[in-house]
Amino acid sequence: MKKWLLVGVLFVGLGVALILRVNPRNKSYAPVEHAPVAAVSAHSPQTIVATDDRVALQIAALNSEISALRAQVAQAAPQPAPQPNDGEARPQSPEQARQAWRDHMEQVAVEYDLEARDARWARETEAKIQGLLTTSRAVGDAVESLDCRSTSCRVRLKPSQATNYEDDLLRVVHEIGAFLPDTQFDAADPARGKRSTVLYLKKSSQEVAL
Repeated sequence: MKKWLLVGVLFVGLGVALILRVNPRNKSYAPVEHAPVAAVSAHSPQTIVATDDRVALQIAALNSEISALRAQVAQAAPQPAPQPNDGEARPQSPEQARQAWRDHMEQVAVEYDLEARDARWARETEAKIQGLLTTSRAVGDAVESLDCRSTSCRVRLKPSQATNYEDDLLRVVHEIGAFLPDTQFDAADPARGKRSTVLYLKKSSQEVAL
């Protein structure tokens, strides 16, 4: 009898174990993984940011091109002619320009006549000028007078028809300019009775100031 009771208890235990194995009371279920909801936009946030930067750069480039085009248009546009003020000098006619030059040269002549003579400087400078004038026969033959004061000299030349006279005269004046750079021509004016050309040769303003 006891033997059959032990067998019965053994079978009951096995049955309970099978039931618990099939339906465990403390079973932990793995969390259900849900697929992420797809974004409405097909682009990721990084892609959207990159797109915004690219658009901003394109807008900046277009603004630069527009500014450059505006500057070109402004330069090409005709500028209004400035209106002369009452205090500004108005353009002179050819006759007015000639008269202004005559008045200027008359003032130069007056200033030269009033200039004191430095005998030593005058003799040395006259000798240098004479040596250059005689390098051209045509120019040398045209010299009427040569004299110097303390900072300037005056050379009178009669008209000449010699070949290369004007070219030689310009060359000589250029060489004299090495020590008397301020040169002014008072050209012959037959209408005023002038039969010769007068050269006024002077030191530079800086040398005179010294």
